[in-house]
Amino acid sequence: MSDISWVIEGQLARGCRPGYPKVVNIMKVEVDDWINEAISLGIKSIICFLDDELSYYRKIPGGLINYYREKGFEVEHIPVEDY
Repeated sequence: MSDISWVIEGQLARGCRPGYPKVVNIMKVEVDDWINEAISLGIKSIICFLDDELSYYRKIPGGLINYYREKGFEVEHIPVEDY
């Protein structure tokens, strides 16, 4: 399970990326678990701040951002350097 939680109930949620804290070999099943939790919470859109970390998702067909979209999310990608 992830740590997705509502900051403003029903409007704005926050959470770590799928598979966190792993940085290699993040499997599709881990991303699917994260997506299923987001869907169960009623989340419909994702703002993704990942930059270099997107490379952790090489095993996801089409990449993480496209995979989110395929699963029905509206997605905005704003790459931010991880400090």
